Amino acid sequence: KRLEPHIKKILSVGDILVTYGDFKKTNTPLSPTSYVEEYWELQLKASGFDGKPVVESFNDALELSKRYGVPMHPRYIYDYSDINTEDMLSLVETVNEAFFNGADTLEKLGKDNNKRGEHKESEGA
Repeated sequence: KRLEPHIKKILSVGDILVTYGDFKKTNTPLSPTSYVEEYWELQLKASGFDGKPVVESFNDALELSKRYGVPMHPRYIYDYSDINTEDMLSLVETVNEAFFNGADTLEKLGKDNNKRGEHKESEGA
């Protein structure tokens, strides 16, 4: 609490500031940082984007990624290394079930999955 008035900005939960001398003294190699917004922005600019990118949603990030051929914005990249194989397989299964169940539901409603919004004539109608 006593240091709170002296804190200007919290960089990120998990960031830690360590002096280079600590690494040099112990002859430990510096580990690269994770993929951060600053790297993403540099890649975006190198791909021809001009200006300050505005990423307010997943769709904004996806559009920029597709248009400029850059990875997704770091805010939408999840740390899959934090889960085990069983958790990952469960996630894949859940997504697959949701996708295929959704396709079945659209078909039952008379909608062709590949042509959204067009009515599909059902037999006997």
